[in-house]
Amino acid sequence: MSSAVQVFLHDARVPTVDEWNAAIKAEGFDLVLDSSDLRDDDGYLPALLKGQESGFEWYLSDVTTAEEDPQFPFKAFIGDCDRKAQLCFTSHADEDVTASIAGAVLAKLTGGYYWDPETDRKFLRGEEAIAAARTAVKEWERDAAYKPKSKSSPPTPPVIVSAVPPPLNSAQPPLIQPPFSPAIEPRLTFYRVWCGVFVLIWSGMLIYSVMTLQGRADPALDFITDMSTLNDPVARAKAFEEVRDESYGAAVVSALGAIFYCVAIFVPRKPWGWTIGLIAILGSTLPFIITLAGAIPLTQLWLKPETKRYFAKEP
Repeated sequence: MSSAVQVFLHDARVPTVDEWNAAIKAEGFDLVLDSSDLRDDDGYLPALLKGQESGFEWYLSDVTTAEEDPQFPFKAFIGDCDRKAQLCFTSHADEDVTASIAGAVLAKLTGGYYWDPETDRKFLRGEEAIAAARTAVKEWERDAAYKPKSKSSPPTPPVIVSAVPPPLNSAQPPLIQPPFSPAIEPRLTFYRVWCGVFVLIWSGMLIYSVMTLQGRADPALDFITDMSTLNDPVARAKAFEEVRDESYGAAVVSALGAIFYCVAIFVPRKPWGWTIGLIAILGSTLPFIITLAGAIPLTQLWLKPETKRYFAKEP
């Protein structure tokens, strides 16, 4: 389940991420936000909270949209603020603490209003907002799940001194998925539809190849052969036979292409899923050069950090 810290501020005072990070550091918080354009970018904004991966969903909109929210009964308490920043979080990767720190510092930096509808119905400003963030950090640090790494503690000696070290190929700890970013899903829909189109294309080529082998369809001749044998039935029949023999390979390639793109549609959120997707996108340009029009924007999407983070692949 997700929630959101909201900050109401003036459009003229929306900071850059560098200014925001500097203010966070000045308040003594160990939080660093990734580079982003706060005015033009939305979706997942990664961050490091005390060296641990975290982040939140960032959305900046006109404050008038708050009037459409029935859970926002305090329109008279935000003054003349004309922008609303939403820092959405889930239970993953301590995103609630990250959003609380970032939202409180943003409110103080911009002279705006901090509001967390999940914990308080009051609007906080300046030091009150910072105090709320410090409280969230203290509660997080007291939580048993928070285990800071100790750089000075010596390693615990083994119980059995002569214990044999595990083999190099021993099982590794399971991969922990990064925070789920709902904003990336709609953009991946185009990728899945694109793969579906190529399933149809390769399936059509497979059907045509099989019909050619069965003699139910004439093989496709290249332009020069077609024109040169147009009035020579014997030469044309021989050309058809030669192309028909090549249809075995075409059928195999078409079948493999259809199967591969079926798999590519449903790749899971794993690093190898990202790799399969990239191969599917690049492969869609061959032998159909005209498909570059769709493959280029898909490649740009696939190489974005948020897409790699979605597939648990290091940017």
